[in-house]
Amino acid sequence: MGVLAEEAVFEGRLGYAKYRLDELDVANLYCKATTIEGGILYGKYEYIAQETKIVPSDTGSVCKQATHFAPVAGAARDEEEIEELQEKTKKMIQTLDEYLIANPQACA
Repeated sequence: MGVLAEEAVFEGRLGYAKYRLDELDVANLYCKATTIEGGILYGKYEYIAQETKIVPSDTGSVCKQATHFAPVAGAARDEEEIEELQEKTKKMIQTLDEYLIANPQACA
């Protein structure tokens, strides 16, 4: 696909991020996007790819997400930073979930 988007982020050391949309399958509720530039890479990762899939469940739906970190050659893997990024992503998804539950017309 190769669609690029830039997002302004003003919190902490992140600064901004530039994303590439790699795959979008609306019928199967799947998306893969890759962060290719910005403070979120901390100069330690070539890219960070995120895959998101929504699957039905008995109580509604479940959001499954996988994140792939590609370290720059010679860079040490920092588990604390990775966990911090994962927690921020989880918080963002929870915030979105709460908003959509409170505002179902937003998806109508």
